[in-house]
Amino acid sequence: MHQWSGLEAIPSDLAKSVVTLGNFDGVHRGHQAVLETVTSLAKEHGAQAIAVTFDPHPVAVLHPERAPKRSPAWSTA
Repeated sequence: MHQWSGLEAIPSDLAKSVVTLGNFDGVHRGHQAVLETVTSLAKEHGAQAIAVTFDPHPVAVLHPERAPKRSPAWSTA
C-alpha cells in the first residue's frame, strides 16, 4: 500500500488506475463492496486500484468530539 499526502506527492507517472473516493473510516460491508468493485474493475482493465480518503476525517475537523477512530489499516507505518 502506498500513502501520499497531498496531490503534489502523487507520482507524475502514475499508471492507469481505477479510483474510489470516500471516508473509509472502517471497513464494513459497504466499504468492502466498494473496494471489491474497484479491485475487480482494475483487474478487468489492467489498471491499479486506488482508494482516496481524507486525513483527518472531515468530521474530526467539523465536530472533533464526534470523530471516528482511525482504522489501523490507514495508519502511517
